[in-house]
Amino acid sequence: MSILKLMIGRLYRKLSFFFTLVVIGGSTHFAHAQYMDIDSLETLLAANPPETVKVSLLYKLSRELVYVDPIKAMNYAEESLALASKYNSRIDIAYAYRILSSIYASQKFYSLSTAVGLKAQRIFEEEGDSLGLANNHITAGNLYRIQNLHKKSAEHHKLSYDYFKEHGPSYRFAITSLNYGEALYYLDSLDKAKTLQYQAIQLNIENDNSLAQTFSYKALGLIYKKEANLDSAEYFFQAAIDISKVLGDNSQKASTLESMIELADLYEQHGRKDEQLKLLLDAEKYALKYHRSNELEEVYFQLVKYYAEGRDIDMAHQYLDYYQNIKDSLLSATIADREGLLNTVYNSMKVGVENQILAEQQEYSESLIKKQQTYLIIVAVLAIIAFFALLYAMVSRAKLQNSVKLLNEQKEQIRHKSEELEELVMTKDKMFSIISHDLRSPLQSIIGFSELVKKHMDSLSQAEVIEMMNQLSDNVSATLKMTDNLIQWGRLQMEQSSISPMQFNIAEIIKTLKDVYQPLAEQKEITLSVQVADRCTVYADPNHSELIIRNLVNNAIKFTEPKGEVKIICWENKDYTTISVEDTGRGIPQGMMDDLFNLKITSTRGTAGEKGTGLGLMLCQEYAFQNKGKIEVESKEGEGSVFKLYLPNKES
Repeated sequence: MSILKLMIGRLYRKLSFFFTLVVIGGSTHFAHAQYMDIDSLETLLAANPPETVKVSLLYKLSRELVYVDPIKAMNYAEESLALASKYNSRIDIAYAYRILSSIYASQKFYSLSTAVGLKAQRIFEEEGDSLGLANNHITAGNLYRIQNLHKKSAEHHKLSYDYFKEHGPSYRFAITSLNYGEALYYLDSLDKAKTLQYQAIQLNIENDNSLAQTFSYKALGLIYKKEANLDSAEYFFQAAIDISKVLGDNSQKASTLESMIELADLYEQHGRKDEQLKLLLDAEKYALKYHRSNELEEVYFQLVKYYAEGRDIDMAHQYLDYYQNIKDSLLSATIADREGLLNTVYNSMKVGVENQILAEQQEYSESLIKKQQTYLIIVAVLAIIAFFALLYAMVSRAKLQNSVKLLNEQKEQIRHKSEELEELVMTKDKMFSIISHDLRSPLQSIIGFSELVKKHMDSLSQAEVIEMMNQLSDNVSATLKMTDNLIQWGRLQMEQSSISPMQFNIAEIIKTLKDVYQPLAEQKEITLSVQVADRCTVYADPNHSELIIRNLVNNAIKFTEPKGEVKIICWENKDYTTISVEDTGRGIPQGMMDDLFNLKITSTRGTAGEKGTGLGLMLCQEYAFQNKGKIEVESKEGEGSVFKLYLPNKES
């Protein structure tokens, strides 16, 4: 019945809107008085209305799509801006800027959002458009909310709320009510926040704005949950989910998923485990469908916790793996979306700059024609002026050449600084990636295992305890190795790694490492052999040398299949001693060879699923360079690899 009512309401709005379109015709602001949903707006846009009407349709459609499909919203906003610029409609240009500011804010381009929002505000102020300013306050409030500046957010939403309360229209008053209510919720003014959300729901029902209702229902669920009124919280979270089912692809994705996660948490508190699991699995499908990586991370965390508490270790491990694997792929998709959005932004700004240049050129041409007409009357005067102008031009040219030279030098300095900054950003990103993913995940697994053992010690058999302890030991060992590489790499980045070269017999280190890695090789059924003379002299830092060989041997075992072979060979040349680590493993793809020793390389799992950080080879190469040596690689995919370490055998 509610779905039928929704469909009838939409049909009524479409007929009303067509009537308004016919009556008002060329006015570009006809749509401010009533609410239209996404389907209705797209239907009207497909009817090929006049361009002066189309510009407002595009703006409103873009506004409704900001939190549904930001790429599509960007395209509509850009088309609206182009049409507004074509007819030099400053108000429509300001509205296009305003919605572009909302889109940039939703994608966390805060500086760009602020700059475009200020452009819109300036035009509204110059045109004396109080309605436009009120709408712009909504955008500013949302920008501050996304940055967790809730007091500033509340100030802007209060300004828009006061305006629309007095002047309308009611569907915009509904939006400001829910936005202002959300801002007060974050400031813990719960009673007033609740009143505003109920007010927004009533207004949105009257305007048949189901998309906005989703947000208010979710907000009320959060308020009641914070007040510990769990039954009311459950009702409103479920109401938000039900509306999203009706809206389908046009649903409010973030509010829907937040409602599903919060409702699952309520089910857990009430002990309704089956309903909790079903809702979490539904949330997983929804998040995967719409590429909602942030919410999917929380859904998988809840599923891991659910299965771990139910002692279903296999499913807990499975979802832990899902979490680790899909996070990277969804992050790539998010980056691709943001890249597409940035390309659109760039093209838009480029077109704007080109149009501005053309306008300036036209203005200059017209001015030049007028000047030429004047110059024809005073040719004699111009001849004298030209003579002095020539002298001035020669002096100016010399100054200009010096300025160009200085500018090129500064440009080159900026380029070098940009490259250094890019490398610093890559270093930072690599560090955070390792800490948040490669270290955090095994540590969470260790904590999970520890809690399981502590919680269920009495009910576990000795064999189960031993198996868990073995897994725990493996995780700790792997994490320790990652941490050691990370610390060494960090010291290198901060230039705190000291070098103490000396002449010593590296054969002893090789034989010791052979004994250390022999159990690991036997575990994978790999033959580990050493061919070294009794004395292989090098002049280098012993600790650095051991770290390099240890990483090379560990990688060789890691990427060699069972029944394979790893050899460590050492011999002396005239000036250098060569240590070669050879394996019959999977080999290295040709496309990865150029990035093998830098931050662009990503960690690859070994033949037995062993994990790494992607730092080992980079550490090896940097330590080799510090010790006046180098590493060379020969590899063929499917046949194996040979890593050769060259170190000086005497002090230079």
